[in-house]
This record gives sequence, structure tokens and C-alpha cells, in this order.
Amino acid sequence: MKILIILVFICLTGCLVPPSPHHHKYISKDLPKEFIEVFCTPKSKLFVYHKSIGLGVEMCSKIFDDNCESMEYGTYFETKAYLNDVQLQDGRFHKIFKMDTILLKIDSSNKVKLFIPVL
Repeated sequence: MKILIILVFICLTGCLVPPSPHHHKYISKDLPKEFIEVFCTPKSKLFVYHKSIGLGVEMCSKIFDDNCESMEYGTYFETKAYLNDVQLQDGRFHKIFKMDTILLKIDSSNKVKLFIPVL
């Protein structure tokens, strides 16, 4: 009976279950309807910006080793979006996420957009 209780406790606390895919969101400080979604798996993060502006976009954050990375314009399910897939451990991302900001730099214009995490 004691072993059964211990096994049930282990199963309910998720000690043997790997982290499941989930997502986070950064919202624009100026326009709350604009956002960047981050889809997390244990070793990979996919950043998705759903606005179509037809220009090159560079994303700057503490998450990246070089501080800035280009986003590629491509197909995301059945829509077009800017995408950036980053190989990053889940623990490191979640530590940085709480105090991080994302700065989007848009080519061919001097526009800069600031996004903050939704906790």
C-alpha cells in the first residue's frame, strides 16, 4: 500500500514527465494588439511575429548570444509571418524571460518597436 501511494504521488507531481510544449507572449508597449509569440519546447524556441510589413526585421534580446538576429518572412501554418527558431534550453529562457524585452528593428525605415513579456 505504501509503494502504491508513492507511485501515485510521483505520477501526479510529474517527476517522470518531460516538459510539454507551451507558449509565451510579448506584447508591444505602444500597441497592445501587436505581439510576438514564443512557442517553447525543451530545447527550441520559435518566435513568431504575425504582422506583415514586407520588410526585413531584426530582433534584439538578451536571449540571443549575439544580442540581435534576423527574422525570416515565411509561411506559418496557413498565414505569413516573421519567424526565428532559436536553439535554447528551457531553463535559461525562463530565467531571462521574466526580465527580458524584445526590440524589433525594421529595415528601410527607422522604426523600432519595443515588446515586453506577459507574465
